[in-house]
Amino acid sequence: MTEKKSFTDIDIKDLYDNKAVLMLFGALLNHPSTLLRHDRFNLDIDDFIPRHHRIIFSAINNLVHSGVDQIDSIAIDSYLNKYPEQYEVFMNKRGLEGLEFAKKSAKGDNFTYYYNRVKKFSLLRSFLKAGIDIRFIYDPDEMNSEKKERMQRELDEMSINEIIDLVNMKMTNVRQKFEVSADSYGQRAGHNIRNLVEELDDEPAIGMPLNGKFINSIVRGARLKKLYMRSAPTGVGR
Repeated sequence: MTEKKSFTDIDIKDLYDNKAVLMLFGALLNHPSTLLRHDRFNLDIDDFIPRHHRIIFSAINNLVHSGVDQIDSIAIDSYLNKYPEQYEVFMNKRGLEGLEFAKKSAKGDNFTYYYNRVKKFSLLRSFLKAGIDIRFIYDPDEMNSEKKERMQRELDEMSINEIIDLVNMKMTNVRQKFEVSADSYGQRAGHNIRNLVEELDDEPAIGMPLNGKFINSIVRGARLKKLYMRSAPTGVGR
């Protein structure tokens, strides 16, 4: 019987979808301004593992943020040609052919799917690097084909926030198991009320009257050693 591997033995490269990344690049070439929509999409260099993918993303990202609104494989080639070392890596990995295929194959209306797929695996890698076992969400070493297919389907159906919530719930359950509650103290609201009333009869906690009926009632007058502050929106009052 083969001993089940620890989650620390997971190869980080197995938490990476090359096809989704390629289609993502194709979608970006077709609609490069998508990278400027920071309110919805937030791609980062760490979302990519292979060096040639990181080089391609950096090139697209830099071109977009330089104001280039139409990008194709030739534009990427021209940009990288100025950086010999990166260009060599790009060409050795047949970068031109890959980008041309991606641009033709990627469908713009599927960009969100490609984006979420890439970000989900990036998130799982981040959890794994932080020492968190993510196999209850996705186990790249699962050998059972039915379980593997089910995990793939569930991963596709989950949002990024739902994945984060699942991990947080795991952490919360562990914390609650070991967390020691702090000492607490409570009493009835009317505890010692008679003594308090008698004390206020002898020495009323009321100061000199202030301007305004409501403020005077709320703070019980101008009492010694008390600081009162009032605030209002800009332009209200003097």
